[in-house]
Amino acid sequence: MVGTEDRLLNRWAQFAKKYGCLPLLGDGSTRIQPVYVVDVAAAIVAALKDDGTSMGKVYELGGPEILTQHELAEIMYDVIREWPRYVKVPFRVAKAIGMPREILLKKVPFPLPNPDIFNLDQINALTSDTIVSENGNFNFRGSWDCATSVEGVPD
Repeated sequence: MVGTEDRLLNRWAQFAKKYGCLPLLGDGSTRIQPVYVVDVAAAIVAALKDDGTSMGKVYELGGPEILTQHELAEIMYDVIREWPRYVKVPFRVAKAIGMPREILLKKVPFPLPNPDIFNLDQINALTSDTIVSENGNFNFRGSWDCATSVEGVPD
């Protein structure tokens, strides 16, 4: 999900501003179908207002466009008005960087800080495409007039 306070693009932007580059996990070709948080809220309201046909169903919500991790990063760089600089990090290396924190989480009795980029959950999520399946119950592509593209999301 993307929006004003999202946990994906905002973290990428903060990292890029702080360190001058953005690590692309793998080769940056992982496909993502970001959806605007306001569109998700509208879909939830529509499901609550329907005649009960949505009860018990699972809805896959995805935005109107499918982007690669690299394309999404390009949009982020346009928004923050920085020159794009990337470091391609193989998934094995990224997992090796994120693993010590996961091991420590199980051993120490206090909370550990959550890293901006090399969080094992985020790394695992980016190892496969995150898109709505073709036979998904609901998606915004062509089926809802209010679908917002990532470039149309307010800063």
